[in-house]
Amino acid sequence: MMSALYPLIDQHAGGLLLALMLAAAAGLWLHRRHARTDALAGLLRLGPGARTRHLRGLGRRGAGRLRLPHLAAAGTAAFAGFLLMVWLVHSPSPPGLLLAAWDLRLAGGPPPPAWALTALGAVTFPGNAAVMATVGVLVLATLLVRREWLLAGAWTIGTVGNGLCVRILKLLFARARPVHDHALAEYGYSFPSGHAAGALVVYGLLAWLVLLGLADLPGRRRPAVAAAAAVLVACVATSRVLLQVHYLSDVLAGLLLGL
Repeated sequence: MMSALYPLIDQHAGGLLLALMLAAAAGLWLHRRHARTDALAGLLRLGPGARTRHLRGLGRRGAGRLRLPHLAAAGTAAFAGFLLMVWLVHSPSPPGLLLAAWDLRLAGGPPPPAWALTALGAVTFPGNAAVMATVGVLVLATLLVRREWLLAGAWTIGTVGNGLCVRILKLLFARARPVHDHALAEYGYSFPSGHAAGALVVYGLLAWLVLLGLADLPGRRRPAVAAAAAVLVACVATSRVLLQVHYLSDVLAGLLLGL
């Protein structure tokens, strides 16, 4: 079903990504404008002493939050890692040749036996486009029902934006997949891995939403949520190499893109 939509998505991916970014910028501006207006109105209703205590409390709470520069630094580091991976894939340098050797070694072996194909098919299933699209729609609907507008916007930008970036990059690099001949054959270009990037974004963001407190979860189980998401993403990513439908470098690039 999703594969039938890929030609249409590929044709308009650039325009859709630009429209998404413009809509995100406009939505963030409106949200911040309304937030400032509401905060100012609430502040004016307080007495002088309560107003001072409220402002001091905001300062203490804000000091422990993840600041925008931290997010920007993490995003820059991940993007730099992705660019490094692109360079290694296309470079005849010793590190690039070493990565190419690992790519060929892992993708060029004998195909997995039937039982392994069945098991790996189940492991890779959560990373299928149709599954992640279904999860995306359900989570978005939940956020909209709960009137979590900012989180709904962040979820949409992260999931849809990642998917469009993957399609654009696949067309840009046009790297052929490893030769494979089994029941779980995949088609289309190979670099970067959409399963790896999509799984990291969708299930990583889902875990983040749960840890934000959108689910009624005891504190002692919060580390288990993060660990479960990490294991799921790692399993999906690893399965793409073991199924020989992606090179190792495709998967590493997809994970870096998802970050």
